[in-house]
This record gives sequence, C-alpha cells and structure tokens, in this order.
Amino acid sequence: MKSKGPIVYNDVPNNLVQVELRGSVGYRGENDRDDVKCIQSLLNIYNETNGSRVPLAVDGLVGPKTIEAIAAFQKKKVGFVDQRIDPGNVTIRALVNATLLNRSDLPDVPRIRRPDASFAFIYRGLPQLMAPRYAILASSRVEAGGTAPNDWFDTPLTGWDVVTSGATDVGVSIFGGIRGTIVIRNETDDSRYRLTYTAAGVGVSAAPIGFDFSHESMKSFGSRIFKGLLGSYPFPVKNFAPNLTLVSLGANVGPGWGVAHACFNGFVICMARCWLTGFQVGIPGASANIYTGFVSTPERIS
Repeated sequence: MKSKGPIVYNDVPNNLVQVELRGSVGYRGENDRDDVKCIQSLLNIYNETNGSRVPLAVDGLVGPKTIEAIAAFQKKKVGFVDQRIDPGNVTIRALVNATLLNRSDLPDVPRIRRPDASFAFIYRGLPQLMAPRYAILASSRVEAGGTAPNDWFDTPLTGWDVVTSGATDVGVSIFGGIRGTIVIRNETDDSRYRLTYTAAGVGVSAAPIGFDFSHESMKSFGSRIFKGLLGSYPFPVKNFAPNLTLVSLGANVGPGWGVAHACFNGFVICMARCWLTGFQVGIPGASANIYTGFVSTPERIS
C-alpha cells in the first residue's frame, strides 16, 4: 500500500514522532530501500529491548529474515500475521509505540523525525493528537480491517506551506472587502504558486472606516498548510481554488500586525487551512472580520 503522507504519532505534543513510509514493507510490498531500513532498524530496537532474536542487517533488502522478524512481531503484538507493514496500519502503529514513543531522543533512522514546530504548535491538544486518549476516536483512526489510515486523524499534512502573503482590505461600518495574494510552496520540489483571492464579509472595528495594507513579500510565520476533514496527500495545487474563507484579526497605529486563518474550499469541513501572519499599515485601529470569496487558478511563479 502506498502512503497517504507523513503520519504523526503520540499524544504528547513535546514528544511527537513523524513517520514517512513511502509504501509497504515485507511480503509483496513496495519495499523502498529507505522504508526497509526504517523497519529493520525499528525491529532491531524492539528485539534488543525485549532481549530476543539476532539483529537484522540494516541493508534495505527484504529477505527471509526480515519477513520472519515482521511476522514474529505481528504474532506477539498485533494478533495477526500477514508478513507486511503498511503505512498507517496497526503494525507500524504498534512498532512505533513499542520503540519510539517513550524516548526523549530519536535514533538516526530513515523516514523517522520530529514534525516541524508549526505542526506541534497548531495541533497541540487538538483531536488529531488527543485521539489515542479516547476510545471512540482511537477506534476511528483505522478503517475496517486495520489496513489504511483515516485521513482526518492520520494525514493532516498537505505537502504545502505558505511563504509570503499580502492583502488590501477596506471596511465601512460592519462591512468590508479584501483582495490579496498568498504564495505557497510545494515541500517536495520547492515549486511556488501565487493564489489571488477577492472576498467580502462582515466584522467589528474600532473605527467606522478602516483600511489596512500588507505587501505580498511579507513572510508568513508558522504557516504550514493542513488538511481539514477532506482532502488527499499530496494535496493537488488546483484544489486551492475556487473558494476561500478568511477569519482575520488586526491592530495597528499606522504600522501593526495582522493574523488570519484561511480555509480553502470550506470553513468547518474544509479541504485545507493555514495561518497567515504579517506586518501591515493602515488607518489606526483594530478589527476582527470574516470574509468569503473566490480564489483564482493558482499561478506558478517558480
């Protein structure tokens, strides 16, 4: 089975483990070499801790000894034996739980790392990480048969982040309009696209007339793009159009700061979402607004 994307384990925000298997390992698996090295290393850690079995050669090659070690682990820890480890399935969950979740350090193993800081910050305490603590949510993490990850809980990443963003917004009384751009980056090939949006909405403001401007070149901090309840990994760039909902907060006395939560193609049930932050200038005041509007077809710029 091919991976749906990186999967983050643990319900302790300061000790998250991100596993990035590209495909299945073992009997009739895709057996990508780094995937195999990852599994061989984790099996060695498990067997060393439990005082059993001769260590596997971490060579990235699937032979009888590797398949036998997978089968032995499954028999002892997961209650079935299919001699294969699929991304997101119960076997890799059990193996990660048995080898990594109680460690303060991570071994130098391919496909294993800590998630980036923006992931930990945004997802701290949310259901994606809290799910193991609640039986009803834990059982929903794996689809029927225990062989595929549940998109909502297990693949919150989209493969994109926000590089820069800017906008011009004008408000009169409770009504407002905004036009802006967001530059996004594909984490795989570093390609970049410009999203241009126009939206209208309502809000509250400290002044009867408001105006704020921020330039497209202004960096957005901590702005990894996450999935909502729907979506796929990697997230197709075309899915960032045509709809956008934007919840924004801003304050300035000339210069100031603004932050916005953007949802593409939905609000509560959304395809993707991100945070935008940046420096702005405008009429002195503060405001909170919600906008809805349209995003043009993404334009590739590099």
